[in-house]
Amino acid sequence: MDKNRLANIPYSSDDITQICSEIEKYKYEKSFKDSGAFLTRLINLHYEKTKQEKPYLLLLEELPPLDYICLDLKGASVEVHGTVGLAFCYGIKCGNVILNGSCSNFACKEMKNGSVHITGNAGHDISENMENGELHIDGNVENRCGKDMKNGYIHILGNVGSELGFGKKGGDIIVSKNADNNCGIAMNGGTIVVKGNTGSNTGGSLQNGTIIVEGNAGHKLGDFSCGGTIHVDGDIASFGFLSYGPGISQTKIYCKGKRVNTRIRGWKW
Repeated sequence: MDKNRLANIPYSSDDITQICSEIEKYKYEKSFKDSGAFLTRLINLHYEKTKQEKPYLLLLEELPPLDYICLDLKGASVEVHGTVGLAFCYGIKCGNVILNGSCSNFACKEMKNGSVHITGNAGHDISENMENGELHIDGNVENRCGKDMKNGYIHILGNVGSELGFGKKGGDIIVSKNADNNCGIAMNGGTIVVKGNTGSNTGGSLQNGTIIVEGNAGHKLGDFSCGGTIHVDGDIASFGFLSYGPGISQTKIYCKGKRVNTRIRGWKW
């Protein structure tokens, strides 16, 4: 439906909640896949008029996972119940969102600002190109969380898949449990803190920024890194090649509080 036509139809936040219970009957229609974006457009238009402080309530437990819930949200507070599909909070500009459930891939991609709390698990490529804001996830997260992140804050209470913070340029990521292989690969700024263990190739191709591992790190730590800092409080399985140049890396590595000599390439602990 055209945005201008929607703007001229009077409706309340309670009407938006009621729509959630009505759209199930259309789940076999071709246009059903656009329901998530449609609900968010209703919220944005209503919030633009009223600046409502009370959270908009989306009850989606009985529906198939909808894509694009809270797409391009522009300031409202939203409480979502149920599992959602792709691109949850994609491009959110401002607002506060709580998802009482899990989400699929690409959540909070290109997030501009705001606060998002996911009580369940999340898929892959979460917060790719994140510019600012806060993301809290209570469950586990799949691969490439925080890829190319520019700024902002991510806190994950569960485990994280591979390539955490791939190429990130800024911002902070905290993981309360473990991170899989390639944690902080090609990272160029900001901080990653893993309170558990990390897999192989932690800090691979690290250029700048800081990685802190409070547990153990797997094989090939800092492989082909050329800058930045890595702290490991536990044990290191082995080191990778620590520079692109002739045996001298600018990467600073600390194990159990002591600086490690990184002038020799390919050596083991």
